[in-house]
Amino acid sequence: GNYNTAVGMESMGFNIDGRNNTAVGKQSLPNNTDGDNNTSIGSNSLNDNISGYDNTAIGCNSMYYNINGYQNTAVGSSAFFSWHSPQNDTAYYNSTAIGYYSEIFDNNQVKLGNFHVQTIGGYANWTNEWLDAFKTDIQDDVKGLGFIMKLHPVTYNLDLAGYAKSKNIPDSLRMYEDEKERSIIRQTGFLAQDVDQAANELGFDFSGIVKHKNKSGNYGLRYSEFVVPLVKAVQEQQQEINTYKQDITSLEAVVLDLMTRLEKLENK
Repeated sequence: GNYNTAVGMESMGFNIDGRNNTAVGKQSLPNNTDGDNNTSIGSNSLNDNISGYDNTAIGCNSMYYNINGYQNTAVGSSAFFSWHSPQNDTAYYNSTAIGYYSEIFDNNQVKLGNFHVQTIGGYANWTNEWLDAFKTDIQDDVKGLGFIMKLHPVTYNLDLAGYAKSKNIPDSLRMYEDEKERSIIRQTGFLAQDVDQAANELGFDFSGIVKHKNKSGNYGLRYSEFVVPLVKAVQEQQQEINTYKQDITSLEAVVLDLMTRLEKLENK
């Protein structure tokens, strides 16, 4: 390989044809053979990478189990760890994980923090920057009141220990006190599969539901997307209210006419 930089014991030790790689730290990028343009900073970062390319891993054990994945970014100790299990893929692409043990379960995904995190925020709302000019096949087919009425709001607790077990997360990476603290917080929301069922019953392809292609990923909900069917529901209700107002006005006119006739009859 050409144009590589390796600093640290056994860093880039098995490289054969890989080019333009930078490895800094003990056993960083140690098994790479022909992957190109990788940056591996931290002990055992990109540890299993063989042919993956254009990856950036910063932090001890970051992107540890990536083998052939490409164009990924991991920042933080054990970020993008991708623990081996029968369900987990080791060839994700164009995904970013930031924070200690922030994990990826699909391609084209960004994760901030791990499942212990309780708050993510800033001083401005998240902005969707897609220009209207690039929105095609525009349809006025959003389900409103019918969809909203099928939703079932619930409260619940999170079983973080069960989640960690289902993902085969090593004990060394778990934060038991934080798991316990978050598990007792009462959550408010929906069950993703219930929302999916409601949408399917109406033939509604609702973008607020996330189904990961990888079997190890869970259903997810984008709560901000619920604003759109809620707006549609309010519009539908307002149309009904306007109809009722017109009916009431008509009935009031009928009543007034009847009262006038009755008064005339009484005065005869």
